[in-house]
Amino acid sequence: MNRNYRLRVVLDTEEDVIRDIVISADEKLSRLHESVVTAFNLYPGEMASFYRSNGDWEQGAEISLENFGYASEVELMVDKKIGDMLGAKGDRLIYVYDLLNLWTFFLEVVATEETTDASEPLIYKIKGERPEKAPAIMMESINLSDEVDLPEDDFEQEEYLYED
Repeated sequence: MNRNYRLRVVLDTEEDVIRDIVISADEKLSRLHESVVTAFNLYPGEMASFYRSNGDWEQGAEISLENFGYASEVELMVDKKIGDMLGAKGDRLIYVYDLLNLWTFFLEVVATEETTDASEPLIYKIKGERPEKAPAIMMESINLSDEVDLPEDDFEQEEYLYED
């Protein structure tokens, strides 16, 4: 028997842009990455990462498309089966595509089924059209100088200049 997941994939926009993808639990996350790129008609050459998530959509550990060599224990999409990441209805992942423009997607298991055949991922267009540009990510900051007394900067710059 083979287990298939029906994943609801929602683009983080004000308008509803939603796709459902049916994919085998035995497929790698790299195959799910390719399916999301296809479903939303994205350029296939950009970097991307999945992130574990909980019921509050909090971003957890990263599963990257590539290892850039900066960390020896990077989790990679090609090493992780979908069934190892998602177990049941309601399980969630966050997917970020194009790390410069930050297309952000929320993935949730909406159904599982046992089947005798392992089929190719199926993509269903549910609602909405992808915008031409990635939605702007709103980042909030606070003025720390209002919150915390910062120490005075009392070092002499000449002390830190290189001498020939």
